[in-house]
Amino acid sequence: MPGDVANIGNSVAWWNYARPNLVGNPQPGRPTAERYYNPAAFDVPSLSYGDFGRNVLSSDPVFNTDFSLFKLVPLADRRRLEIRLEAFNVFNHIDWAVPGTLVGRVGAGRVTSSEHSPRILQFGMKLHF
Repeated sequence: MPGDVANIGNSVAWWNYARPNLVGNPQPGRPTAERYYNPAAFDVPSLSYGDFGRNVLSSDPVFNTDFSLFKLVPLADRRRLEIRLEAFNVFNHIDWAVPGTLVGRVGAGRVTSSEHSPRILQFGMKLHF
């Protein structure tokens, strides 16, 4: 909850201490990026902290698999060439980020970004001498 809804004299603008009151079912039948949870299930408390529990809603789990291959090729004397192939998020699994959480604001319950980057492939070589 933004602001000082419990009227305790909070003057720190970024510190949102209060929680909303639960007035409906926050879980939609099938979460989507446009409506990950139901923001209409919450109400702004008046001169209280709100009754919604901490960590009751959770976002999707994050899945990420990275993979790399290395090859050392011996050269003359003590020199060697290292060849590398690296893949980040190799299965290209896109995870939603946390949805908007401020009740009563535009964007509450809406996911607007992903948790990490799409698949990245990189190739590199290093000469040891």
